Amino acid sequence: MPELVTIVGLKMTSKGYKLTPDATASIGAIIDKGTTVELRSKYNGRLTDNLLQWASDEMNQRLPLDASGDDLVTLSKADLEKAVVRFVTAKPPVKQDPLLLGGEKVTNQLNMWSLSQYADLFVRAGYRNLSDLIELQERDVRALGVSKDADVRRMMQLVARLRSEHSSLMQQMDALYIEPDMVDMKTWLEARGLAEFLPAFEKHRIDFEVLGDLSYEDLSEVGIKEVGPRRKVYRAITHWRDERDQKKEEAVRARMEATETHHVPQGTPRLDDVTRRIMALKAQQSFV
Repeated sequence: MPELVTIVGLKMTSKGYKLTPDATASIGAIIDKGTTVELRSKYNGRLTDNLLQWASDEMNQRLPLDASGDDLVTLSKADLEKAVVRFVTAKPPVKQDPLLLGGEKVTNQLNMWSLSQYADLFVRAGYRNLSDLIELQERDVRALGVSKDADVRRMMQLVARLRSEHSSLMQQMDALYIEPDMVDMKTWLEARGLAEFLPAFEKHRIDFEVLGDLSYEDLSEVGIKEVGPRRKVYRAITHWRDERDQKKEEAVRARMEATETHHVPQGTPRLDDVTRRIMALKAQQSFV
């Protein structure tokens, strides 16, 4: 207790507050009587900050409008006694589990699908983004602790919706992730020192739409049969495809996170719909 009194004194001085003589004599007893060991442990260093803030609120409420001078910064015994009572009803800030940081999107989505009881399980297991959920299989969902069949089915419906949107977005964005200066396959090949293979690409009508799907064996069918040239072309295709897919994946992930509220089970009212209904009811009541 003496250390808390010392901390209060130091913080009061730094903030420019003073205590009346009776408040100075009673502050230790006031804290001891108004708080428990458990409560002081929960609040830790915040206890003195809260006590001073609440005591200041009490002081401001009792002061007349024409108060001036030291009256504006002097806390009384009564101010402290009224302030310490607030610790009984106020809840100290709860520290968030570090393992749950960054999982708000997944938590919100599971809440909307009536699966909120499993949110912490998924986030702790590393599922922090909506796009992380698309790889889930039913066995994974059950292994994470979802045991009720109805909840498993609902979870897999959510996963199916996310997969569908992810696939659709990937297809939509194919054309967006071709370098703007790569106007045609001739330009693409020349930029990579592969212009000699243009006739083969043109003969087999290879364009950007199919370029990323070409396998090492496909290049042999195209006519690039020698191992050295074929590996060179395949490395260029692989590098281009990986860069494109990474950019697409990042964009798709951002788009999915931005539109998370769209993944709601059919029949579930959206928040904005509920808000509009409440506003309409209030408007009706105002005319009664």
